[in-house]
Amino acid sequence: MRDWLADAVESYNRDSFDQRDRYPTFLLIPLETLRTVIEWAMESIPDEVLIGFDPDPDRPNPEYSEDLFGPSRPSFSGHGYLLGAPHIVNVGDSYSVHHVPEEWTDGVFSEERGARGSRFSSFLHSHPNAYAHPSQSDAEAAQWTEG
Repeated sequence: MRDWLADAVESYNRDSFDQRDRYPTFLLIPLETLRTVIEWAMESIPDEVLIGFDPDPDRPNPEYSEDLFGPSRPSFSGHGYLLGAPHIVNVGDSYSVHHVPEEWTDGVFSEERGARGSRFSSFLHSHPNAYAHPSQSDAEAAQWTEG
């Protein structure tokens, strides 16, 4: 029996390919990472979960993805690499989950991540019981992150 998540990813990837001209760049999330993210999101309901990622320098994008989507744009952090291991940064309601200053959480990650602390290249947060489009604050935050 096929894995439901593999089927969903296949369908999503097909749709993304059809709309590839709408995206300024692409990020590849390994299936095992996506599985972890979904698990954390489900465990956190009704709260949102904020997850940070960095690119994995040991896992460059497969050649076929750049053949299909074109080369990654170097103006985007993490271009050319699969996203690395996810890290839970915060869990809370929609007003507090993404408004925690990074300097407040740097100490939590300093042993594992060194000076970068909680300054991740990419962030994702769940929207339980809400539509999946980015809010205005999400869209604005996606344009810039320190680090």
